[in-house]
Amino acid sequence: MDGANGHRPRQTPASLAALAGDFVMSYMKHLPREKCEDYTLYDKTTNECRNMSAAVGVETENLDCPPDTVPYSNSCYILMDQPTDYMTARKICESGGGYLVVVKDEAEHQFLIGHLNSTVDIWIGLDDISNEGTFMYNDGSPLGAFTKWAPGEPNDGAGDQDCVHLWPLAGMAWDDTICTKGKLFVCEFEK
Repeated sequence: MDGANGHRPRQTPASLAALAGDFVMSYMKHLPREKCEDYTLYDKTTNECRNMSAAVGVETENLDCPPDTVPYSNSCYILMDQPTDYMTARKICESGGGYLVVVKDEAEHQFLIGHLNSTVDIWIGLDDISNEGTFMYNDGSPLGAFTKWAPGEPNDGAGDQDCVHLWPLAGMAWDDTICTKGKLFVCEFEK
């Protein structure tokens, strides 16, 4: 419903879950990392498998992150566990005031792969839809010096691979793939 100013009210990360489906999963305590089910992360501090959105404690309030997100550096992250195509994932993140995760350095890449189940494909906010071979982040910034391409990537496959995901078959390195495939995704919100 439109607000008083004629614009849609801003979605919160919690309401994004309703758009992407029910993403709150129960904790699966004391499972080794390789036993974590799809759509969960391994919390090294508690040795538990849990949904990324459930891994945040009360201390998040001090970091200005909503309760359903995980803080890192100057951003808050939420894993959306409903597989969807790239453009839908992008629109869901943008509807909440964020964007598909932008991985700009090795530390952020390690944070993500350390908190995600490394057996599922996950969209990141990088594509060359506008200009083949020129990858841009969906926050408007160009691909910088940091990249994490899998060997032989990006390769544009059969000429229709324009969107980038974390690829479990390559140790969560980057791979360009067809944008219409259904994958999980991470939304990033600046604090």
